[in-house]
Amino acid sequence: AIVNLIGCSSGEKVKAIVPVKSFEEDRFLFLVTTKGIVKRMKLSDFSHPRKNGIIYSRLDDDETIEDVKVTGGNDSIIIVTRKGQAIHFVESEVRVMGRTAHGIRGIRLDKDDLVVGMVVAKRGDTLLVITEKGFGKRTDIDAYRKTHRGGKGVIAIKTNENRGNVVAIKDVHDNHELIFVTRIGQVVRMKASEIKTIGRNTQGVRIVRLKEDDSIIDVEKITP
Repeated sequence: AIVNLIGCSSGEKVKAIVPVKSFEEDRFLFLVTTKGIVKRMKLSDFSHPRKNGIIYSRLDDDETIEDVKVTGGNDSIIIVTRKGQAIHFVESEVRVMGRTAHGIRGIRLDKDDLVVGMVVAKRGDTLLVITEKGFGKRTDIDAYRKTHRGGKGVIAIKTNENRGNVVAIKDVHDNHELIFVTRIGQVVRMKASEIKTIGRNTQGVRIVRLKEDDSIIDVEKITP
């Protein structure tokens, strides 16, 4: 198991694996926490690993890392929350910090909301948003206008009790394939092109038909 290779503490979980070929000075690790805090660090700060790992962020007691991406210094970031809010801003709005810094606010959350995902947005791609009840949609990246970090963002998908909260997001194009994983162990595979691209401020459509007691827990994309 991976946890045995990297020496995780009791109760600690691996949240992301980021493939890196080299540690260039002009590349960065960009992270977001469940509470909407973002942080940008030089990738080169991680070029000398230790057996038990190194601290790369200071977290509050009720806070965990949600996602980590490698960025190029001026990339566009989209963060989406469980209640369907999304914010789009340029990574350079977040200054480069040391590994022990806590970070700054990336998105302002309502009291009962949490961040569920982040993508590095590229023009021409679409943003896939999927809810726990199997509803979702693809929307052109350009539909998410760029603002400044720290705001509440805009609606990515309308959530309610019947459709469930957002559980995952992915940046996809027509050539991608998608694998949806459910709570009871079902796996559904489909082409991204099978999901219609629609407007941002909408409820979406049923993408995966689930049994009554089942729910989506994650989605992965397969790059051709």
